[in-house]
Amino acid sequence: MKLIAIDTETFLIRDNNVPAPVCLTSYIMNDNGSLESFLSGFDAALYAWLVNVFSDENNIIIMQNAAFDLTVLCNIYPSLYQYVFSALEASRVHDTKIIEKLHKIAHGGDGSGVYDNGASKLSLAGLVYKYFDINIQATKKSPDAIRYTYGALRDTPVSQWSPDAIKYACEDAMFTLLVYTCQMTQIQPDEIKGHAFQVASDFALRLTGSQGICVDASKVLEVEKSLVGLVAEASKPL
Repeated sequence: MKLIAIDTETFLIRDNNVPAPVCLTSYIMNDNGSLESFLSGFDAALYAWLVNVFSDENNIIIMQNAAFDLTVLCNIYPSLYQYVFSALEASRVHDTKIIEKLHKIAHGGDGSGVYDNGASKLSLAGLVYKYFDINIQATKKSPDAIRYTYGALRDTPVSQWSPDAIKYACEDAMFTLLVYTCQMTQIQPDEIKGHAFQVASDFALRLTGSQGICVDASKVLEVEKSLVGLVAEASKPL
């Protein structure tokens, strides 16, 4: 199996809308154990790469908070939905955050709380701190953190980005892959049964929350008409 960790950087999240993406980074562990990585803007070439990633049955796609990144990807490339759903149904999309939460639940917790560096126990910073004793919390929460500025880079070629912007984006995907490999060796399989179902459900709920639910307008009118008389009668004694 090839392990493919994916992360996106986006505009700042406003309300509950899906933010526009700026770049995608990936760290890949091939079947022979070799590593490769890349950073890309959103274009036709990236779309073709994503279709291949989600279509190839040999690939395990890894994300930290997959529901967010999958929603971002499908929002910019709507025709990607079919490939994402197929990968979800085949249990090939894994989420380090959900894996960790199931692990915590198996031991009587729920994943709440923070480590002594202030990182949430289910955040990427928290997982990196737990598994590697590396503190990246400042890159996440500092007011001047580079992660808050990617929107300004939307129209700038990646080749012209600052080293800090490239480093931060690449490290998120790298740490996601490394955390996953640790989880797979340190967490018992029985503790994360149903993980794939949880990932798919989390994505479905994220779509519902960000895009709303389709309704049958004619049925809404029928219900409204049926209730008008009841409300009128009930209002008299009230």
